[in-house]
Amino acid sequence: MMYLSPRPSLLASHLRYSFEGFLFSVILLLGVILSTKAEAQTNGPTVLQSFTNTPISTTVSNALSLDLTQYFSITNLPDYFNTPTTLSNTVVVNSSMGDFLIQLFPTNAPATVANFLDYVTNGDYENMIIHRSVPGFVIQTGGYSNNTSLSAIPTFPPVTGEPGLSNLTGTVAMALSSGPNSATDQWFINLADNSSALDNASDGGPFTVFGQVIGNGISVAQAIAALPTNDFSGYYGSAFSAVPLQGWTNGTVNLDNLVTITNIFPLQGTFPYFAVSSDSNAFAVAVNGTNLTVSFVAYPTNPSTIGNLAKITVFAVDTNDLITNSSFQVYPSIAGSQTITFPAIPEQTYTTNQFLIGNYWPTSSSGVSVDITSYTGPLRVNSNGIPFFSGTGTVTLTANTETNANINLNYTPAHPVTISFRVTPNPISGSFSVPEKSVTNIGTSTGTFALEPPSSRSTGAFTYTSSNTNVAVVSNNIVTLTGIGTTTITVTQAAAGNYGTTYITKILTVAGEKPKFGTFSIPSQTYGSATLTLNAPASTSSGAFTYTSSDTNVASVSGNTVTIAGKGTAIITATQAAAGRYASASINTSLKVLPAVPTVSFTPPTSPTSYILNEIIPLTTTSTSGGAITYHSSKTGVISVSGSRATIKGAGTATLTATVAAHGNYTASTASNSVTVTPAIPILGTWSIPSKSLGAARFNLIHPASPSSGAFTYTSSATNVASVSGNTVTIKAAGSTTITATQAANGNYGTNATSAIFTVSPAL
Repeated sequence: MMYLSPRPSLLASHLRYSFEGFLFSVILLLGVILSTKAEAQTNGPTVLQSFTNTPISTTVSNALSLDLTQYFSITNLPDYFNTPTTLSNTVVVNSSMGDFLIQLFPTNAPATVANFLDYVTNGDYENMIIHRSVPGFVIQTGGYSNNTSLSAIPTFPPVTGEPGLSNLTGTVAMALSSGPNSATDQWFINLADNSSALDNASDGGPFTVFGQVIGNGISVAQAIAALPTNDFSGYYGSAFSAVPLQGWTNGTVNLDNLVTITNIFPLQGTFPYFAVSSDSNAFAVAVNGTNLTVSFVAYPTNPSTIGNLAKITVFAVDTNDLITNSSFQVYPSIAGSQTITFPAIPEQTYTTNQFLIGNYWPTSSSGVSVDITSYTGPLRVNSNGIPFFSGTGTVTLTANTETNANINLNYTPAHPVTISFRVTPNPISGSFSVPEKSVTNIGTSTGTFALEPPSSRSTGAFTYTSSNTNVAVVSNNIVTLTGIGTTTITVTQAAAGNYGTTYITKILTVAGEKPKFGTFSIPSQTYGSATLTLNAPASTSSGAFTYTSSDTNVASVSGNTVTIAGKGTAIITATQAAAGRYASASINTSLKVLPAVPTVSFTPPTSPTSYILNEIIPLTTTSTSGGAITYHSSKTGVISVSGSRATIKGAGTATLTATVAAHGNYTASTASNSVTVTPAIPILGTWSIPSKSLGAARFNLIHPASPSSGAFTYTSSATNVASVSGNTVTIKAAGSTTITATQAANGNYGTNATSAIFTVSPAL
């Protein structure tokens, strides 16, 4: 019996382009660990007898219990429980480029690890290819089998992402198809540190890391990445654009040239026996010493190509880490019912091209695979299994659930469902042409022309119509132009014989004459200017003008009013609508908007200001621009500037300048002010002159303390009592006089004076 395939032989699921990694410490990997299964079974544990496929009761609490010593022989075991283990949660990968180990991380990504092991224990990863290699990035696998059609591995439902670990060198992560929760069967090895690209949500991520290669694993991955690649996307789809090939340089590619992973199987060094269920949500497994228990949990919800069965794989490991395994299937003991949903197929138009029946493929309520087991009518299947129509009429399809006993253990077969749809004729096999015309053809001999009918398998008569008689009218098959624009010419063929009525269309365009424009220019504007009104260019056409701006951040146009928005250059386009014999046309001009000079208000220190050394005065400036403000002093010996603070350094006059930098729509601008610092009045210290007796010798005055270095001069108010020459006092008579010390202006200080009473007592 011939069956139709529900989907192409190749799926296009692939990684979303970006990955990298960290360098793990090298773990010593004994050669015996990476022995093939056959070697392990020869030198290590052996299988005594095969398991039997077993129904598991869904109505009683009794679970399946098996003594594993009846199924395996492990000779090298006496000191097993005293031997320290080196590996756990580990799988062995046998590849055509070398064997290596993957350490799994169930603590960090439990659902992802369980999903990966479901494919492992289900045998889906046997004889699959490395289908993508990007050196310095990743190698990718898990999606396609090594066969002539490179068929896609059937997938379980997507697993929810579990981001947390980084995509570092040597880590193993799940590929995605359409977002962070779309991982199914494909996975990749990071060849470099891809954490910056793959740990975040960009490009559909983050990508869940669930393991790492250990031992020589990264070396094997790098060796695969070093192989030449070829692009087979034209034959098999976009997932095969960089397929690594071994033992190949040029010429024909054979299956032996594909890098193949022949098998993946778990390795565990904690117990002599361990078991894995391909669907732990449906059937739970537990190993206690040498006893295996399998319990029914729920009816399976993620059927693969083998239906709703669960595969139980039991592994036996000795103290040399040699391993063997044996598997069997379990299924609920009570079968459920199921129904088929076959979507209606709309009427199809006859063509010899392929019929995409996969768009309407039936499904079952249980998830068990459904086949189209029979069909009648004008439907055929070519040698590649692709359906096509052989003619017109009614097609009838019948759908059944798969009848394989192993498939339907959980469910009774569904009732078959039959649907029908019609394939209608499409007799017209050719097209017809319509020449391009212009306004210059109207009213001339070339403005009237005949239409040639398209080729057709039908003998029905042709009729012609025009959708826009303002452009063209059709009488029989004669077209007469009436104006410029476009119209749809429809050719209708009447029903005849086995063919119904059908039609095809063609667009007829009659181009108008291009108008001639005069000058169109706009003077430069300054930001902040008022709106301006555009003047339409002169034109030979009377069509209305509309205006657009290429950059509304510079200027926008409403009607013919331009509103300035910012500095820069915008292209203003004036488009004239078609009118009369003239077609629509456009003319452009540049509008340059110059930056405005900002208003700057600079408040300097009060002038004049009295000198006080190192007095700090804040500077304040406001501006209509948001540009940065800097300050400058013409004489730093008078006033120095740091940031927005002025510091008094000496007497004199300095010009302070505030500069506002260019910013946004404004140019740079400055504002200056002259500031005068007047000399300070020196503060003189306390000054006194000791009393003397008449007849005392002359003595010199000591000037009062002063911050100024100006010279002192002295005067006496009663020169008959005492006179002063320079700073020398000469006593002349008893009495008192006022001595005044006057300090001259100097540097940053002005003049000041102080006085003291000098008393001369009579001689003894």
